[in-house]
Amino acid sequence: MKKRLLCLLLILALLLTGCANVNFGGYFSALGQMMGLNTPAVTKFSDMTYTHPDMDALQDTLDAACDTAANGKNLQAVLQGILDYYDAYDRFYTNYYLADIYYCADLRDSDWADEYAYCGSNVSTADAGLETLYRALAQSPYRSELEGDDYFGADYFTAYDGEAFYDETLLDLFQQESDLISDYYVQNDKAAQADTEEAYYTTCVPAMEETLLSLIALRQKIAAYCGYDSYAQFAYDQSYYRDFTPEEAQNYLAAIQSELAPIYAQVRDLDTGLDAPGTEADTVAYVASAAKAMGGTIQDAYTLLDTGHLYDLTPSAYKYNSSFEIYLDSYAEPFIFVCPTETVYDKLTFIHEFGHFANDYASSGASNSVDVSEIFSQAMTYLSLCYADGGEALSQGAMVDSLGVYVEQAAYASFEQAAYDLTDSDLSVENLRRLFADTCEAFHMEDMNEQYYALITHFFTNPMYILSYVLSNDAAMQIYQLELENSGDGLKIYEENLTNSEPSFLAFLNSAGLEAPFGRIASVAQTFHSLLGE
Repeated sequence: MKKRLLCLLLILALLLTGCANVNFGGYFSALGQMMGLNTPAVTKFSDMTYTHPDMDALQDTLDAACDTAANGKNLQAVLQGILDYYDAYDRFYTNYYLADIYYCADLRDSDWADEYAYCGSNVSTADAGLETLYRALAQSPYRSELEGDDYFGADYFTAYDGEAFYDETLLDLFQQESDLISDYYVQNDKAAQADTEEAYYTTCVPAMEETLLSLIALRQKIAAYCGYDSYAQFAYDQSYYRDFTPEEAQNYLAAIQSELAPIYAQVRDLDTGLDAPGTEADTVAYVASAAKAMGGTIQDAYTLLDTGHLYDLTPSAYKYNSSFEIYLDSYAEPFIFVCPTETVYDKLTFIHEFGHFANDYASSGASNSVDVSEIFSQAMTYLSLCYADGGEALSQGAMVDSLGVYVEQAAYASFEQAAYDLTDSDLSVENLRRLFADTCEAFHMEDMNEQYYALITHFFTNPMYILSYVLSNDAAMQIYQLELENSGDGLKIYEENLTNSEPSFLAFLNSAGLEAPFGRIASVAQTFHSLLGE
């Protein structure tokens, strides 16, 4: 999972702490390079430093930039003011991400928990400052020059001519969301220490279910305040830059339920060997062999990963039980966090996150939509089966796992969209449990505990994100199908598009010469039948 929140030009900042964050580093660094600034040298992760964010200093930098936008002597002064705020903004987020990484490494550490909570509570302030700056630039006498091809581009500031997006009510709603997510992390940590599965579900999960219930109600309120009839459409527009509708997505999920779920039901319990013991050395060696065989930009990305030791694969019972990649803007370097299972499956997890790493390395952290960014992670996993020293067993296991991504994540996404349709008295823990059980049964996953949805972090921290795994898996599958047909064809498309700046999903697919996923399920089913012998 790529830790990033993709926003429209309105710079909407949903406080989805712990899973996705605003990241404009690639654009900012590109603007910096146009002004002759130097690219930072490679920094080892162990040499990176965390500094408690000074929000007063950030405000002072914003005030100075806005004043220069209105009264600056020349365009160069205005640009310098913009870069000063961008730099301060990047430092804020870099510190936030570092606190996130260190807190996730040991959820018992109260100091890092406090720093992470402090940063999270100030996200909306930093992002509101960005909108304030853009509104000042919209009124600047240098606007026409700023909207030239060398800088922001034509009509960039049109979105900032009208009413401001942020107000005290909305900022308060975001703060409530941040507080609830912080509560979830505390509850999640306690749950991780449960001695038995029974204790987990009876003692720990109910509190998390209530928190999710509160989050759903709050997010519905946020969407309504912003003029939306549904939270799904709000999230599609404002968080994920999606160029398709929730209704189109639901029809796609229904097709997966109909055509792929029955296949998965036949193979999901196969002993694929992915749960065999594995070591960190084996996991790293797998990624290294894949990168070396693929060469080019991908091999260069691995060199950076290895040189800076920009990853955490250390096993620990106290780590946050998830994996992600994140871009540290101030250092212009990505970082990978993995909570390993110490099994062969870690190879697939690490190579998935390395796909995000390679994308961020090649594009200097430039943001696509989440749906697009997940293409690079999942396609990297597929391609590694062709280029790394993994063996036939790993390939077989990866195919079962891939089919599981389609079906299980489709089930979760379908449940999530339906959950946000529950309102008033229908929005209850009992109805969430019933809805989850019914959805799992429809996808041939009858053995799922009705409370299992509380284990899925994305529901708490990244609402409507899970769909990205399903959609991007189809695009990644197309790349894999091309690679299987003719060695090198899939890799060529992958590397050519590492710097593709098209932000929205369907537009990206079109520009890359790939098909939209809607209507492709029959072809995907045929591929799985062929590869799995079912």
